[in-house]
Amino acid sequence: MDRGDPTLGELTLEDFLVQAGLFAEASVAPPNDMNLLPPTLERRLRRKIKNRESAARSRARKQAYHNELVSKVSHLEEKNLKLMKDKEFEKMFLCESSPEPKYQLRRTSSASF
Repeated sequence: MDRGDPTLGELTLEDFLVQAGLFAEASVAPPNDMNLLPPTLERRLRRKIKNRESAARSRARKQAYHNELVSKVSHLEEKNLKLMKDKEFEKMFLCESSPEPKYQLRRTSSASF
């Protein structure tokens, strides 16, 4: 039975024990062979597997967050380019449309001292 390599978080306790060489994969013994292991070894193996699965989930979350940030950065870069082009266009349009100077305020003396 060729299952291939398990992906992140899919390694079961039985698969781990087979890889560790503690059990043969084709053994005819019932699945209660875990009772033959000392309780401390069994707890340690279960903890290792749970830690491996937790680390795999953590890596997957980190990768998803990284992908989300990359997507946001590319979106914001595109938006920034568009805004800069719009600003440049408006600047050119304003320069071409109004060559006459705007009204200027002049100082006058309204009262004599």
